[in-house]
Amino acid sequence: MNELPYAVEEVALALSCSRIAAGSKLALATDLAGRLPATLLAWEQGRICAARARVISEGTQRLSAQDAAFVEDQLLIQAQSLSPARLKVKVAALADSLDPREIEDRHIDAAAGRRVIKEPREDGMRVCGRCCPPTRPPPCGPRSPPAPKPTTIPMIRGPPTSAAPTR
Repeated sequence: MNELPYAVEEVALALSCSRIAAGSKLALATDLAGRLPATLLAWEQGRICAARARVISEGTQRLSAQDAAFVEDQLLIQAQSLSPARLKVKVAALADSLDPREIEDRHIDAAAGRRVIKEPREDGMRVCGRCCPPTRPPPCGPRSPPAPKPTTIPMIRGPPTSAAPTR
């Protein structure tokens, strides 16, 4: 996304969605166009849905381009008939078999790249944000403070009567 610094804002405006959603869509499109062209073609032809394309993309994030292409070749035909949840399990299993590192090592590496940033503001409040490893776009931006709890107004009059007044 560095080539197009305002691409996220332009997509968000064009699609009337949040910057987070636009960034997610751009990340998926970039990944499919670059590393998973057969998945992109299957999606364009209507053989798989967007959810299945996203499952394949996210499931192969940590793999090399060659290993991602292998997963794509092995599972693209099955992806047409599997639900996204079942496809996710198959993609994860195949990706795990291709990644020589142990699951604990991958977890330690992933955790090392995550951090939470707290920035104080002039009004005494803080802005918190979550940073993910640079290989993936952040799933969420800075969070806003929770909305205040609704308060109720006490009844001034008695409860409404069910019978209408007669004349």
